[in-house]
Amino acid sequence: MRIRQIRNATLVIDYAASRLLVDPWLEEAGTGMLAPSPWPSATSSARRW
Repeated sequence: MRIRQIRNATLVIDYAASRLLVDPWLEEAGTGMLAPSPWPSATSSARRW
């Protein structure tokens, strides 16, 4: 078994002949919940990539 941490909450797990992607925030860009900004003047559109 091999576990790789890609980002904060993203893991890739290789086990036998299987590969699992574990990402609780895997969504299309601009959808889903956004965490509240610590800077109130920031807008959500400024954080999209």
